[in-house]
Amino acid sequence: NRLKEGFPENTLHAVAAKAIPLSGILNRINTLGVGLEVASLPELHLAIKAGFAPQKIVFDSPCKTRAEIEYALQAGVYINADSFDELERIAGLLTTIESKSKIGLRINPQVGTGSIKSTSVAGMISKFGVPLNDNRVQIIDCYRKYSWLRGIHVHIGSQGCPVPLLVEGIRKTLDLAIEINIVLEQESKAPVSVFDIGGGLPVSYHVDKEPVTMTQYVSMLKIDCPELFTGEFRLITEFGRYIYANAGWVAAKVD
Repeated sequence: NRLKEGFPENTLHAVAAKAIPLSGILNRINTLGVGLEVASLPELHLAIKAGFAPQKIVFDSPCKTRAEIEYALQAGVYINADSFDELERIAGLLTTIESKSKIGLRINPQVGTGSIKSTSVAGMISKFGVPLNDNRVQIIDCYRKYSWLRGIHVHIGSQGCPVPLLVEGIRKTLDLAIEINIVLEQESKAPVSVFDIGGGLPVSYHVDKEPVTMTQYVSMLKIDCPELFTGEFRLITEFGRYIYANAGWVAAKVD
């Protein structure tokens, strides 16, 4: 509820399935009117089986095969492409099939890493997303080339990434989106209309440490990225750890 209160009403809050891929929990989440972010084909099948509407599912796998992309396009779920090669695969498939899917492109804003290397994905070299610094022109050209490419996605890491770093990555990607839309407007083409800010808000695993609250995070975004709250973009969020970490428990049995 705090998550939904902080963002515009039409925001799609796609809760990360990988954080707790249990059908009973997912069914409960579905009744709350939010969506699901999936990072693999099995998670996509799980989301559909749990009853999530296609337009409330975000498919983010960085290594989608052509068969997986085709399945996702036929299902009509939102797809975040992870590379230029994946955009080409999507383009090829869309010549033979019709789809209601909306497509975004994941950007690596290259703003640096946090204190946990394995969960930081916005360094100069990352296994996810298109690096921005050396590919800005090529990225813009893709939006000019593909009329169905209407979204943009950024996620720089989770747990260990300080909140100002999250905001910096979103700001840098937002500047890119605004630049893309200026170019598209000049060419009388439809603009980027969806902005996926990812997740990554760190939580506290220690009772004596206060984590940044969602209210504080949203306030920081409103100061540094006010364009996200003007209605120009429909927002998507992908929080997982923030939703689950401080609401769970662990049970163990010792024989």
